[in-house]
Amino acid sequence: EPLDGRVQVFTRTEGAEPPVDPIRALAPQASAHYGRTVALDGPWMLMVEPETHAVLVHDLRPLPAPTELSSFGRRGAGLGRYLQPRGIALETASRTAWITDPSLAALDEVRIRIDPEAALNQHPGAAAWVRRIDLRAWQRDLGGIEAFFDPAPVAVTLGEEQGRAWVLDARNRAVLEVDTKTGSCVRALGLGLLIDPVALAVGPEGILWVADALAGRVVGFRAATGEVHRILGEGALTRPAGLAVDGSGRVFVADAARHRLLRFDPRDGLDLMIGEEGLGLEGHEVLGFLGHGVDVDLGPAARGAGDEVDVLALP
Repeated sequence: EPLDGRVQVFTRTEGAEPPVDPIRALAPQASAHYGRTVALDGPWMLMVEPETHAVLVHDLRPLPAPTELSSFGRRGAGLGRYLQPRGIALETASRTAWITDPSLAALDEVRIRIDPEAALNQHPGAAAWVRRIDLRAWQRDLGGIEAFFDPAPVAVTLGEEQGRAWVLDARNRAVLEVDTKTGSCVRALGLGLLIDPVALAVGPEGILWVADALAGRVVGFRAATGEVHRILGEGALTRPAGLAVDGSGRVFVADAARHRLLRFDPRDGLDLMIGEEGLGLEGHEVLGFLGHGVDVDLGPAARGAGDEVDVLALP
């Protein structure tokens, strides 16, 4: 919840169905407001903090609330600096995070220095920058397709194939497959179909889900072929802003216009709604503004955890 400067965390007991009970609320210092992107994997939670142009690293294990361990990044245009840090993908197993900056057309690979298996400890030097992939260097060549604009990467998620990342390009309205070893664009999906893509997540069997805000829908693509797999939310969503997919393939979507979170089963459709407008627990005062809501990325460990991934950082 960017305007209220907090993240609400929800869970459900095994076998239980709605209503979902909030169990924890994370409140930052008054001067630090959280941004619109959250990434979870293993014991870690990463968040963007726009006011300081930084990424915050939290440990999810402590109760009653996650503990901030460190942060990395600052304002600027060089490596390790950001103008508009936006998308985050996290892989705890390799201690790697990928950060996008649409203003710089940049995709950064960052190595997290904190040991995820170690006891809780605050670390002043949390990250080391490995490299930056400059998407402007592609000269608008999106895997053999000439684009009109330089890419504006607003979201990133990791593919099942090692060495591959999927980047959401808001300016060209496409999903880009990036070879992270060479830094090149392999291909583009969704050109001519997506209207206002704002969030991206990958689910089981390589299905890529894209929140298309102005169209009021979520579009699923088969990563292997690029074909449309399924479209969710038409008639139920007003302005989808962020999304996540659990290990069972269920799609969670933040609807910024209606201040609520919806869950879709790809087979059975809408099966759960959480939240309403307001500032109390379970109230969500502006999940996102003008289509730019919170994007929750579940890392590889989280996506494979099945029903245990009913714990969500709810914007």
